[in-house]
Amino acid sequence: MSTSSDHSTKRRPPSLLTPDQLTAIEHATAGNKLVIAKPGSGKTVIAATAIANNLASGRVSKVLIVTTPKIAHSVWPDEIHSWRHTCHIRTALASGALPAKARLEAIDSDAPVVITTFNLLPWFRSHDLFQHFDGLIIDETTKLTSAGGKHASSLRAAAKKMHWSIGLTGTPVDEGPDKLYMQLLLVDKGHAFGTRKESFLNSWFYPTDFRQRNWELKPHLKDDFYKQAHQSIHVVPDYRQDLPELIENTINISPTPALQQAYNHFLKTSSLTDMTSPTAGTDTQKQAQLACGFYYDDDEKARWISEFRIQAAIDLITQTAGNVLVVYNYIPEKERFLTLHPTAELLTNENIKRWNNREIPVMLLHPKSAGHGVELQHGGSTIIWLSNQWSLDNKNQLNARLWRRGQKENVYVFYFRALGIDDRMKTRLIEKSQHDTDFNKGA
Repeated sequence: MSTSSDHSTKRRPPSLLTPDQLTAIEHATAGNKLVIAKPGSGKTVIAATAIANNLASGRVSKVLIVTTPKIAHSVWPDEIHSWRHTCHIRTALASGALPAKARLEAIDSDAPVVITTFNLLPWFRSHDLFQHFDGLIIDETTKLTSAGGKHASSLRAAAKKMHWSIGLTGTPVDEGPDKLYMQLLLVDKGHAFGTRKESFLNSWFYPTDFRQRNWELKPHLKDDFYKQAHQSIHVVPDYRQDLPELIENTINISPTPALQQAYNHFLKTSSLTDMTSPTAGTDTQKQAQLACGFYYDDDEKARWISEFRIQAAIDLITQTAGNVLVVYNYIPEKERFLTLHPTAELLTNENIKRWNNREIPVMLLHPKSAGHGVELQHGGSTIIWLSNQWSLDNKNQLNARLWRRGQKENVYVFYFRALGIDDRMKTRLIEKSQHDTDFNKGA
């Protein structure tokens, strides 16, 4: 049997923290900051150390960590307890996977850190539970970018009352600089851009559509905007230049004549067999589905025209040395891939360890199930995307599961190009990546 001192010697000493992490810890301890760090930079230990500092000083007595379910159940408890200088901090879990009674017991416990999930924020507000906390960490602030969203609005009033708060993310502007507003407001109480989103948008942006759903930063204000934003931001320097290369490849594949004909017909008529498309947004969704080889009809049934994209992925797997992550976007893709490649396994909490032990040759996953905090870099170095993404955040976060600290090989990422919608999606991601470039220039 191991003694407590035996366990202590296995924990990581704070001497392993890098100078960049130590600087970030100073900013996080001071609080009212959005801490931005690329995947693998150690955001969790930075925040955990800041918690330890503020608990020790008496500035806070109970901290609420809001994060995603997978990270709540594994990453945060494991990270806090794996470092010598934070392992003494007791944590309690109040996630959506638990019954309400167990959540309330966690909140009422003497644990100074309670970990919960974004989907429970309305429940916290309706039961007046935020009053138990004087410290707040929002782990992945991009989940709360909508000012009118129920999760952000549930937290907004409580965030103002916190004695100390920080936000964490690696991709703050991947979906547009206007998305910074709520991320900053929840941690800086309006210091950078005020407390009225309408005023924020009208001051810095212009609408690109009649309904004012999409906004672009006024070009002549770009430098001033990022300078002002960085009042409430600390950016951890990007360490990834020291990693092996990230090599992205786009492979041209040919759709079958039947699929090309269906795609051309849809572009002209916005209709397919047992399916009509009444809006421009739905048109775009249907084009993306067709690029995968299927579409949902009006009864939400998947109608396959061609499995060409899945077959191209399987052919690529046979030519690849080493284990492969395969990324799907639609449930029919997942189901059809597992039918055609039955030895593939789905990402689960249990399979992460087996993958990193290199026991799974092909693992299938969705971008939403493998966001930040999921470490897969020890299990392989190849990613194949079955279908393309509109979201730069999804793309970058998923690729960072392999391309991160601890990866020993070049990471190869493959995308497919078959129909015109693939080009549109690629162009949109390139446009979004410019936001990140502009943001870093302002750092």
